[in-house]
Amino acid sequence: MKLLKDPQKKDFIWSMIWLFVLILCIILVCISYYTNIFILIWMRKILVGIGVFAFLAIYYISHPDTEQVSRDPESEEYW
Repeated sequence: MKLLKDPQKKDFIWSMIWLFVLILCIILVCISYYTNIFILIWMRKILVGIGVFAFLAIYYISHPDTEQVSRDPESEEYW
């Protein structure tokens, strides 16, 4: 559990989990186009949605919003 205390390593682990989910969704969608497995054909849109969500999760984990804007009206950054 010491691994999860470092934020960079935790982000890396989450990125790898979402990458696995993305690859799994791509594979299942490709299989659904070339086979007649009814459950995959029915779930194709859901799998594409999960894949898009996984891609966005990977993007936002790897590109954090580091710019912090101050909400204090007295500070220079506010204006």
